[in-house]
Amino acid sequence: MLVKIGGFGSVWSVRVRRDENDSRRFACSTYYNTTGIVINGKLRRRWTSGGDVRFSGPRSGFDQNYPDKALGRTFECFEPEIWQGHRRVTVRRQVKAMKPDCYLVVTDDKQTGGVAAESSAWKSNDTVLLSLSQWNEHQEILLLMPAYSWVRGRLGTFYLEPQTNRFDAAALHLSHLS
Repeated sequence: MLVKIGGFGSVWSVRVRRDENDSRRFACSTYYNTTGIVINGKLRRRWTSGGDVRFSGPRSGFDQNYPDKALGRTFECFEPEIWQGHRRVTVRRQVKAMKPDCYLVVTDDKQTGGVAAESSAWKSNDTVLLSLSQWNEHQEILLLMPAYSWVRGRLGTFYLEPQTNRFDAAALHLSHLS
């Protein structure tokens, strides 16, 4: 599956190799990205639906020192799976620009007005929820979305629209249809 990285959740974590004698233990660490909410000035993971994106060291083409360099790039990924009760997408490697199967999208209550995640009608059937963190009315949501799929928030329905005649980038746009 080809995934274009459109955004990341707020929370990053790392798993470092255990072998203290391995000179590459930090370079070959595994990085995880998921959603979070700021509560009393601290970023916290408050999953109502847990999951993450996993980047395995330099093999994946992900530079942990500059994660924003992955934005707008396409990665070959394994299909989403359930790992220890949570949804996970594992990145295999970066690929040259190709039309992606879906986009990694992050949205929040400021953009959508918040989604009613307890309802089954808040997202299109082809949209995969990776992670949703929520505290009171605040939300951050990490999704895998094919082009032209949608999410429905309190402010309306937002469609994921690729740039015209290009699939380099896509953004959620509020539908003006009633």
